[in-house]
Amino acid sequence: AYAVWSKPTALRDRRLILGCFLIVLAGLSLYAYLPLASAADPPINWGEPTTWGRFWFHVTRAGYRSVDFAAGVSVRTKLQFVGHFLGLLWRQFTPFVLVPFGLLGIWFMKGRPRAFVLFGGVFALNSFVLLMILQFDYEPDNLTRVEEYYLPAYLCAAVFIAGGLSLLTGRLERPSRMLRTAAVALCAAVPIVPLAAHWRANDMSGYYLAHDFNKLILESLEPDAVYFPQGDYSGFPCIYLQVGEGVRRDVILANVSGHLGPEAQEYLAGLDPTIRADELGKALATMVVRGRRPVYVRSLPGVGAGGYRISPWGLVYRVRRADAPPLGDPPDVFGRHRLRDLSAPRPRDEMDRLLLSLYHLMWAENLMAGGQTEEAVGKYRAAADYGAFSKLVLTNIGAASASHGLFKEAEAFLQAALAIDPNFGPARLNLELVRQQLHARPAQPKP
Repeated sequence: AYAVWSKPTALRDRRLILGCFLIVLAGLSLYAYLPLASAADPPINWGEPTTWGRFWFHVTRAGYRSVDFAAGVSVRTKLQFVGHFLGLLWRQFTPFVLVPFGLLGIWFMKGRPRAFVLFGGVFALNSFVLLMILQFDYEPDNLTRVEEYYLPAYLCAAVFIAGGLSLLTGRLERPSRMLRTAAVALCAAVPIVPLAAHWRANDMSGYYLAHDFNKLILESLEPDAVYFPQGDYSGFPCIYLQVGEGVRRDVILANVSGHLGPEAQEYLAGLDPTIRADELGKALATMVVRGRRPVYVRSLPGVGAGGYRISPWGLVYRVRRADAPPLGDPPDVFGRHRLRDLSAPRPRDEMDRLLLSLYHLMWAENLMAGGQTEEAVGKYRAAADYGAFSKLVLTNIGAASASHGLFKEAEAFLQAALAIDPNFGPARLNLELVRQQLHARPAQPKP
């Protein structure tokens, strides 16, 4: 549309159209790397795009359709996303850079209408228009899903800022040495100020939380275990630890990419070859009931209904047959501050808070298994403090505490989840069940 608007005769220029087509094709050719890399059987083979069907499914984001275009959201929700984008833009460039040079850049671009339309249009399409199309609920997980889409808008904002600098310095005709020095200093300050302002937040040289959390998990598992991690915070660090550092290569990481990996499929085929790689529930049940390898899960996605014995085991759960004998003492992963970032002044972001919340949740679960109720309640509350940003985390903490009869605490955690999203079904259902228990029981003494 921009090309036709700026040069209406462009559509009649066959050589130009052919050249543009070849340039676009050259850009898309980067996707040819995916099946080539997938065929090499890498440790992470996301989507396994080795066939045309899986390749098309992967590059068109078909697996994310339910996320990108879920049930319709309100205008208020979309305005919240717009506010989040503007806040990010404000922080990315800092007010010192964005406000004066961004405004000067708009003035500079007004004298160049075609450039103004191009960069202004790309900025708007990759921010405001995009947010009007997508159907996301306003919550932390979804904020991180859309932030990458803003990159073209940031690039266009940088062009406007550069235009503002150009306008300002271009007005200096035959400047004195002092003015020339000031202009050079100003041009240097524009990139240096955001760099300095954001250095601490982006310096990861002393960050070990994800590394230590998942290394503790792998080291705590029995030999030749099958481990079902859940989420990016768990699966990908474990792959790095196995491939990059050689930690516990005897452990099968079952479902990092959302379905069983090749090693897990091979193991499952020896137990029941009729189960598909995406049937995780059936695969887990078969491995527990028929397999010889010990099975561990990071969370409990529906395994409690099958009559298994589920026991906290450090930072994970051990899943066994119903007739299995009691477990011995779980590994000690809590008492010696083995997470180097455990006592950091503040978590960096939601992923850090999630890991710290899970750490304290599992600490509470292990304490409850050892009969230390009072200490466990404190850890449940610490987990809820770290996880206060997430309705799902709070719901899981509420369900875990309710499973041990801590109904008053569970009620508070579930109410906090519903304060984030009053329509969140799992929290509402669990809260109703908890209140039924509270009405059916005498008042619970304070621990």
